[in-house]
Amino acid sequence: MGRPLAPYRLLRSPPDFHSLLSAESQALLTANLGEVQARISAACAQCGRDPADVTLVAVTKTVVPEVAHALTELGPMDLGENRLPPFDAKLQAFKALPEVSQPTWHFIGKIQSNKARRVVERAAVIHSVDSLKLLRTIGRVASETDRCPSVYLQVKHATLQGDEAKTGMQPSELKQAMAIAAELTEAGHISLAGLMAMAPLGLDPSIQKSAAAETFALHANLAASLDAGLFAGGTPRLSMGMTGDLEEAIAAGSTCVRVGSALFRGLPPELRNATPAQTAPPTAP
Repeated sequence: MGRPLAPYRLLRSPPDFHSLLSAESQALLTANLGEVQARISAACAQCGRDPADVTLVAVTKTVVPEVAHALTELGPMDLGENRLPPFDAKLQAFKALPEVSQPTWHFIGKIQSNKARRVVERAAVIHSVDSLKLLRTIGRVASETDRCPSVYLQVKHATLQGDEAKTGMQPSELKQAMAIAAELTEAGHISLAGLMAMAPLGLDPSIQKSAAAETFALHANLAASLDAGLFAGGTPRLSMGMTGDLEEAIAAGSTCVRVGSALFRGLPPELRNATPAQTAPPTAP
């Protein structure tokens, strides 16, 4: 049996779930989503691609569950989290509203081996499989929990070698990773979606976008060198691109962009960050 979700109290009770967001905040969220979708469409037009081939994962790690819920009311949505406590909070919030269409949940953060079970039990898609050990662990846990998550192998390219905060498999490890993934796929424990990459961050603005484009090109070329038949759908998907570099990622072939700040820009502080009421366990009755 998996660990139950951590206790959580909504900022509003389910009947009043919408009352936290003002009409102004609702309108801003709608406008932000429209702008991001327009950027994706324009980037696809620039390189002759269909916008429908690019999945937008809304990274909701900086907003309260009520905002995540409001976003899903604007249409079918994929949501991404990078830490388990806020992920649990949002899962519990959505379960409190059974009539709500449940989003597809992605986990995009660093995964410690001892937390792999909780991630596998919660996420349909895991982007951050950054080591051979973690890949094996996810396969084992999936077999024990009767789950079959879709996984991306996270790669650390040469453009990131000086950044110790970024993790990922070395490109030279992918041959072994693919062999392990093939075994796990054959056993029905995982579905191999593709490869994930992050671009260098914090560079001088004059070179930031070119560095991102270089990383994404390396990533696409690496994916093209792999056996496409081992991936779900017969081709590797590419999870790459965030708010600041989604255009460069799409030009390089990204099929999944992970966007947070552009979607929630301008929202008031009470919607953007966790509060003690969210994270504290409920008091005794």
